[in-house]
Amino acid sequence: MTTTVPNMEKTIKLIHDNTDAKVFVGGAVLTKSYAQMINADWYAKDAMESVRIAKEFFGGEA
Repeated sequence: MTTTVPNMEKTIKLIHDNTDAKVFVGGAVLTKSYAQMINADWYAKDAMESVRIAKEFFGGEA
């Protein structure tokens, strides 16, 4: 996974420039500050946090 980190910013920029999709990143190799630096829309430290955030966003029970 760490080999993909340098390309994340480029990929997110392409997504934002060409779609209205939002980008969710996270996991052991990333930090919240790095997610902000690469312009990700959401960050979660692990799978459980990503579920909680997604439920909040989509209106499910958290």
